[in-house]
Amino acid sequence: MRGLFKEKEFGDGVHFAYQFKADGTFTGTEMSRRVSGSWRVAKDELCWRWERPRGPDECYEVQQDGPHVRLLINGSEAWYGTLEPLR
Repeated sequence: MRGLFKEKEFGDGVHFAYQFKADGTFTGTEMSRRVSGSWRVAKDELCWRWERPRGPDECYEVQQDGPHVRLLINGSEAWYGTLEPLR
């Protein structure tokens, strides 16, 4: 699972784009605002902690279909986007 996100960008092409770095941090934009935090894999889930803006530690079930990825909480879709290698 860690290899799925490491050194990749997860985004939807409009609303958000997050760059997941190998050192366990992420940066990006959400609705034109800069965001950052840390990420990890725990029990086959993607977990992240928002530092900018401050937020909770959240974990998601990951479903992948080729480059398309869904992040779910309690079986409900919370995020949908594609993964691409960082440029």
